[in-house]
Amino acid sequence: MRATSGPELGQIIADRVTHLLGNSSKFAPRHACLLVLGAWCYALIFAVGPTSGWGEYGPEPYGTACCINWHLPRSNTSAKSYIVCLFLFCYIVPCSVIFLSYLFILLTVRGARQAVQQHVSPQNKITNAQTLIVKVLAREEEEEEE
Repeated sequence: MRATSGPELGQIIADRVTHLLGNSSKFAPRHACLLVLGAWCYALIFAVGPTSGWGEYGPEPYGTACCINWHLPRSNTSAKSYIVCLFLFCYIVPCSVIFLSYLFILLTVRGARQAVQQHVSPQNKITNAQTLIVKVLAREEEEEEE
């Protein structure tokens, strides 16, 4: 069930992003079970496909295990559609979810950083101006004493 790794990563990252953005409550064990069950059901669709005639399994080059028969699509349109769907839904969709999730994290962090800079920036300017005034006044007093 190699097809579970991509969807599971996508689900985990999407869950973390919704938590980061404040759209989710505390992560519960029941929530984790539902995520894992969803990923396994998603992968089961693609694992059962070749056993029901959609694509085909064949031996790996060393004959130690079986995998998708990658050479079958040349002659079989059903196998070609299986491999295209496998590529789209077990690689492209999870990678897109991961990419978009990290993009949302980046945008959220950038927005938070800008908000902090806007809040701190005027205060720093006032503090720097006050420091400059104190230095100028201190110099004037030193010059008057001489």
